[in-house]
Amino acid sequence: MKQVEKQPLLFLSGWSYDAAFLSPFLDQLSEMYQVRAVDFTNMKPSSDCVAWGHEMLEAYMEEVGEPVVLCGWSLGSLVATELAMENRDRISHIILIAGTACFTKKATYSDGWHPRIVKRMKRQLIHDEEAVLTQFDQALFGDSVKPSVKAYVREYRERIFSSHQTSLIQGLDDLLEIDNRELIQHIQQPLLWIHGIEDAICPVNGMNICKQEMKRPIETLLLEDIGHIPFLEAPEACAAAIKQFTKGQSVRRDACD
Repeated sequence: MKQVEKQPLLFLSGWSYDAAFLSPFLDQLSEMYQVRAVDFTNMKPSSDCVAWGHEMLEAYMEEVGEPVVLCGWSLGSLVATELAMENRDRISHIILIAGTACFTKKATYSDGWHPRIVKRMKRQLIHDEEAVLTQFDQALFGDSVKPSVKAYVREYRERIFSSHQTSLIQGLDDLLEIDNRELIQHIQQPLLWIHGIEDAICPVNGMNICKQEMKRPIETLLLEDIGHIPFLEAPEACAAAIKQFTKGQSVRRDACD
C-alpha cells in the first residue's frame, strides 16, 4: 500500500448532502490530513448506508493505507460507529459531529425523532422531493447562524437537488432502524464528539446520555448558538478540536475560539 505523509481521514456525510457540501470544511482539514468524503446520495441500489460506508472505507484504505481517522456527521455518525466496531485495528480515531446513537424514539429512548415523521418524509419524497429537502434544510441552523451559512446551504440546494430517491429513502430507512446505543459503549478507539447546543435534528441530550453511559471517558466539544452543521457554523473551532484530538491532546474550548 502507498505510504502517505498526511494522516488519512475519511469523512462520512449526512442524509441528502453529497461530498460537495462538505468542501469548505474539508479544504481546512486538508492542510493536515489526506481527506476523502463519502456520501449516501447515490449508493448502489442494493446497498444500505453501513454496507456502502464499509465498501468506501475498504477502497480508501486500499489506496492510502491504514489506520484511518473516521469522521461521521449526522447519519454518517451512525455508520462511523458501526465501522469502528468492525475495524478496531484499522481505525485510529473516531469523530462524531452532530451525531447520534439512535435517531428515532424507542420505547426506552425519548430523545430522537418520532418514527412517523421519518415515515412521512419517505412518502413525501416520492411526490415532492424539493419540499422535503428544503424543509429539512431549514432545521439545520442555530439561532445565531451567519447569513452567509444560510446562503451557502440555499445555493447548494439550488445547484444540487439530489434526485437519487432510492438512496434518500434507504437513508431514511437506516435512520429509522439503526440503534447503536449498546454498540457505542464498546468503542475502543479514542472518540471525540462535537455537538451544537441548538441542534434541532440530533438533540444534544442524546450525546449527553451516551457520554454518561460510556464505559470510559470521551472528548467532547459543545458549541453554544450552533445547530446541526457545526463544521459550517463554527469551522475553526471544529478543525482545531479535530487537530488537537488526533495529536493526542485534550480538546480545550478556549483553544478553539
